[in-house]
Amino acid sequence: MMALPLADYELIRATDFDEAKDALFRSWRPHHLERVGASTAVDFQLNGVPLGEMSVSAMTFGAEVVSDIAPFGIFAILVSVSGECVIRSDSQQATVKRGRAAVLSATDRIRTHWSSDCAVLIFTLDAGGIERHLSEILDEKLTDPLRFELEMDIRAGRGRDLYRRGLRQLLDRLEQHDAMLDDLSVAARFEAFIMRALMMAQPNNYSARLASLMSE
Repeated sequence: MMALPLADYELIRATDFDEAKDALFRSWRPHHLERVGASTAVDFQLNGVPLGEMSVSAMTFGAEVVSDIAPFGIFAILVSVSGECVIRSDSQQATVKRGRAAVLSATDRIRTHWSSDCAVLIFTLDAGGIERHLSEILDEKLTDPLRFELEMDIRAGRGRDLYRRGLRQLLDRLEQHDAMLDDLSVAARFEAFIMRALMMAQPNNYSARLASLMSE
């Protein structure tokens, strides 16, 4: 497995499963987590950095694990670094792997299955922030919580633009310790671009309204 991104922003490192689980629950989101197989050995790593109302993290368990996670209350985009992560939510399923990402909605309960070599990038967006942004674009109050389709293609079209011009560029700047990101206005512009690009790239329950607005 390749080196985990954001190495200069290490938050947690653990080789015991119970230690990793406890540390993850304290710093991330409470959820049920199980190691597949009898061994308790893992190579858990979590690197991450907050950036305004969003955050960028990289995570691996270094072992095959499954989890059941209650609604996050935030939106998250998961992009593969290596291996595969199968995610299920209601009747939808996504496999986070090369060229395929997943978008977790704030109200979704999800179940995940990580391969032993799986590592992912996690870009989180504040639910209130993205829904305010959508409300401003539509110039109306939202009638329902925003919900996205689970699997996203980042190999072509608007999904690729979101990844290359937003997510990947932000990750590269963080890894280069770009001082411009210390300017809150620069960070806010990245966040606004990613929120808008996500809403236009990924089908959601407001897509028809957004398409109608863009065609006017």
